[in-house]
Amino acid sequence: MSSGASDKHSRNSRGRKAGKSPDVTDRLPLGWQTERAQRTQVGTDSRLNIEVVSASSELAAAVEEAAILYANAQNAEAKRSLARAVKKESLAPAAERLWLMLLDLHRELGEREAFAERAREYASRFECEPPLFDIDLAPPAVDSLAAPREIVGDAKVFLGVVAEAGASRTRVRVDCSSLRRVDFVSAAALLNLAADLIRSGGRLELENVNQLVAALFEVMGVSALAKVAPRNHD
Repeated sequence: MSSGASDKHSRNSRGRKAGKSPDVTDRLPLGWQTERAQRTQVGTDSRLNIEVVSASSELAAAVEEAAILYANAQNAEAKRSLARAVKKESLAPAAERLWLMLLDLHRELGEREAFAERAREYASRFECEPPLFDIDLAPPAVDSLAAPREIVGDAKVFLGVVAEAGASRTRVRVDCSSLRRVDFVSAAALLNLAADLIRSGGRLELENVNQLVAALFEVMGVSALAKVAPRNHD
């Protein structure tokens, strides 16, 4: 072997040994990748940035925990988790999302009195009018499909309807006004369906999604491949 070839082989060998194995976090949902990138850019001397990233990480963990519990139909545990999180001083600047998740949870469970109490706390905290239990949701588009009350298990019928619509439309809109809960199996199936629609030149749009289901879609990566529009609480 010539000297040049030997040097090249040596450099390649060293490169392979020194190279890092693929980072699995590169396959995480976009929001997590962004937070991870922010964390790596924060200098140790920048206290403000460190505190912002820390709060963002703590918020993401609280959102994820509540979303997972709710997806598993552990409603009481989800309420306790959110009730603790909204009281944390470290999350005070970014806690509004957690409050909206807690309010939506009371709505979905039909807990009017508990909702009213939390709504007063929310109004005091954010200096606004207390949210209403009954809200006016954006009317669905004429061509929207209606999501069922729950999407759990393999959900073949509903997913089949969405897939069929995707065969003739580039924009598949699903009105989730009545949707209460989605479990992990169905969220994963929706993720795959959203990817299939993108490959065929289409897009999945999920509208009027309650805050807990929207959080699950973020955790599972659905939000990275489909448009997810949470309910408007104004």
